[in-house]
Amino acid sequence: MINIVTEPRVYLVAQMYDNPDELAVYLHSIGTDWQPENFEHPTEVLPEIAGRVCYNSFNNPRPGGNKAYLDHIKAVGHGSVTEAAVYSFIFADISRSTSHELVRHRTKSYSQRSQRFIDESGDIKFVLPHAILEEYQLFLQPVFAADEKSLRVYRERCKKFYLWRDSCEISLSFYKQLLGELERSIIPEGMGKTDAKKWARQAAREVLPNCTATTVYVTANARSWRNFLELRASRHADVAIRKVANAAFDKLLAASPNLFDDYARVPLSDGTFELTTPYRKI
Repeated sequence: MINIVTEPRVYLVAQMYDNPDELAVYLHSIGTDWQPENFEHPTEVLPEIAGRVCYNSFNNPRPGGNKAYLDHIKAVGHGSVTEAAVYSFIFADISRSTSHELVRHRTKSYSQRSQRFIDESGDIKFVLPHAILEEYQLFLQPVFAADEKSLRVYRERCKKFYLWRDSCEISLSFYKQLLGELERSIIPEGMGKTDAKKWARQAAREVLPNCTATTVYVTANARSWRNFLELRASRHADVAIRKVANAAFDKLLAASPNLFDDYARVPLSDGTFELTTPYRKI
């Protein structure tokens, strides 16, 4: 039985904070006693600092502190200052087709699990399409049918899942066979051991399906993440990447509520959620 995953795993592994010592030196140099007040979510301080640099407004703080300042930034669309806040995620157990959509967002930095270096015949996983999740859940239930007719009915109800599963198993079988043949073949002249492994794996990977699971490390600023949420948590986006966007939103909201609390969740008929905001494309 192949290793099947149904949900992405999303981890916020890093975010950028201010350097308080250097910031204090700068503030002293311009003759102000302004101090950042958002110590619980320090990444949110950076867009405020950037905005105050633009207008030299350190001595004229807006009532309401960091939240009021960032709410105003979103309302007026001064989105460039939100690029000062940077977050890094690891997206695990996403499909290769989802990662292909992800990397189309050009304002992010990516590091992805390599199928050239990693032998996928070991811990390979396959991401189940959401469209056949219900059949998979039925497949997992114990079957107590006592006659052949009932078993045929059960299998027919799971038909789409079986088609998908069988295609994954066949692809994995051919991957292993092709990889073995390549590893036993004559290595191109002048190629070392490491390069020979890459040479074999990069050829064998071509038979693996788009639903092969992968892991991607992604870094982007708050403005780029907002764009990602608005495009990929839309009802028009693919369900798989919509799940990723919603999971990323949970992490971003917890890390920086003043930057992301304007989003509202709208439930969709497929069990996922759309994210909406009055401040699109800041």
